[in-house]
Amino acid sequence: SKLFEFSDDENSVGLEYLSQYDINPDKFVCLLVRNDEYYRSIGITGHLLDRMSYRNPDPKSYNLAVEYLLDLEYHVIRMGKGFTERFPISHPKFIDYAVSEDRDDFLDIWLVANCCYCFGSSCGLVCLPVIFNNPFLAIDVFPQGRMQSWAAKSIFIPSVARKNGELLSLRDMVELNIIGIVDRKYYKKIGVEIIHNDAEDILEAVKDMENKIQNGFYVNEL
Repeated sequence: SKLFEFSDDENSVGLEYLSQYDINPDKFVCLLVRNDEYYRSIGITGHLLDRMSYRNPDPKSYNLAVEYLLDLEYHVIRMGKGFTERFPISHPKFIDYAVSEDRDDFLDIWLVANCCYCFGSSCGLVCLPVIFNNPFLAIDVFPQGRMQSWAAKSIFIPSVARKNGELLSLRDMVELNIIGIVDRKYYKKIGVEIIHNDAEDILEAVKDMENKIQNGFYVNEL
């Protein structure tokens, strides 16, 4: 169930935004690919900035997935606060809302609550749809101990970790004390490399989400 509903007046504001760009309310997804711009805009520097930097993927790695959705006639709305760099895609159905004059805090919430689903690198806004019982796909999730696997209608794709050329198992991550620690400096200190999901991983994850949107979210025996 949803934790709360928007009022009629609030919904009219959201629908007016969609109408402005000729976006079908039943055919749009939200995308957010994290970078350092928001943290820098609120004065976070030094160690606090560096410890989170491993969470910033290459936005181009999302292009295959975005192009796939555009081919399916979705509008894709790129979300984000404090962004100045445009996303590396140009298409009539791709809306770079994050760097537009339309972006505001209310629409941030309304759009992820009312989209078909939200996807992108692991961060707060990508996971917010759970409040509205709306699907979301979180990519490049690390560490695995912080994965919100309890969330309904969700898919999580973890980044993987490597040490001395070998991929680490969950047991390895527990023994190295990185199963829940968010700190790039610590990972570097113990020689652990975090590897982002590549473009094909992200595309296949979006296809899996599309399958679940069409056929339902079911828990298998495993």
